[in-house]
Amino acid sequence: NKISKTFLEEEKRIIFLINNYYHVVLLLSGFEEKSSLYPIYAKILKEAIENYILFKIKFNFSRLYETVISAYSSLDSSEPNEINISTNEIKEIAIDFKEKYFKILKDVDNYHQTIFCDHINGREITKQYFKKIVLFWAKFEIIAKNITHNNSFISSILDVMQLVNSIQKLTPY
Repeated sequence: NKISKTFLEEEKRIIFLINNYYHVVLLLSGFEEKSSLYPIYAKILKEAIENYILFKIKFNFSRLYETVISAYSSLDSSEPNEINISTNEIKEIAIDFKEKYFKILKDVDNYHQTIFCDHINGREITKQYFKKIVLFWAKFEIIAKNITHNNSFISSILDVMQLVNSIQKLTPY
């Protein structure tokens, strides 16, 4: 962890940790009797991956991220809290996401193929990232319906199934 703090960018720091924790977990899992350290490092790796995914969503889709995080006390919550956001802001976020999401997701997929030292781990992180994007978009869709009450607008935004279909076309895994 001390070495990772030498990286100036938060993203590179998290990637460094993921790559290193992944190898520690891989090494510890190779013993016939798993070390007592295995669950500790597996948990740390899982947390580092989750931090990276949230960091990346916030970086790529900051307004979507901020809106969903401010509306939900937890991403496990089914109903959003009331937030102070206008219909126009909701529309701007929806339009911005619809225009940019595919290119960004494609770029993230390509990027993950180069930054993670293990190809399988990189693919798994990409899958988790895509699942989290779908979750954020589903949560945003609920917020949009609650705020706008405009069925023609709601039907014009990217729906969750369109997003899932786009991701499936993008990734063969």
